[in-house]
Amino acid sequence: MGARGAGGDWGAWRADLGRVVRCGVEGEEGSGWTSSDLWLTEDGRATILVALDGVSIRVFHASRLLPFELGEIRREGLKPASQELFAGKVAGAVAHGLLSPAEGTELLRSAEPLDGSDGAARVAQVCVSAGTAVYRDAPHAVRPLLQSWGGEVLYFAHEQDGLGKRLHELGTPTIIEVSLPVRAQDLWFPDVEQCLVGTVLGFSDVGSDVFIRGSAVPPEDILAVHQPGGEWWRQFSKLPT
Repeated sequence: MGARGAGGDWGAWRADLGRVVRCGVEGEEGSGWTSSDLWLTEDGRATILVALDGVSIRVFHASRLLPFELGEIRREGLKPASQELFAGKVAGAVAHGLLSPAEGTELLRSAEPLDGSDGAARVAQVCVSAGTAVYRDAPHAVRPLLQSWGGEVLYFAHEQDGLGKRLHELGTPTIIEVSLPVRAQDLWFPDVEQCLVGTVLGFSDVGSDVFIRGSAVPPEDILAVHQPGGEWWRQFSKLPT
């Protein structure tokens, strides 16, 4: 679902959704230059959300992965952030001889807690982005996720030390393309309705940070895996290789 245009490849419009969004565009021309600038009426939002029932949107998860992790994702899908998930990542890296037991212990000791005790925003969710403008125009926003193994939970504590250097050496930059059903429990910044209207208006930076909450992305919803050297990656010259 989506629109192919200046805001990035959002896929092919479903006919009824396209009509609804184009009707919602009336009167919005000149109201801003980004999706975040758009102000939509409650009625307009509600109409678009009804049309989105049963629709999936292409989104992208950026990470740095070891081969065994990529195999697990292909078999089991993308799992929400949790203490168990990151302990498994570290244990797997140690088991494959990529980290020493001492390095693994230190990573888990210093990792940001994911038990909900500190109100950490990453708990029980998968972080993705909608649209590809960020990879073209603002690669600095995703570069840390692609340059250091383990995600923010692990690398934040080691950006200036030797273990941080080790995390830069592990894994391969990877972007996982996912088909995401539009669901009320997921969070979009800006909202999905704004992104669709922005696409119709021809905005150049249509995109959203999306937080998939409470459930894993099943393997059948993974559309593609992109890594350096592939055709998809070559579209974005500023991504790390």
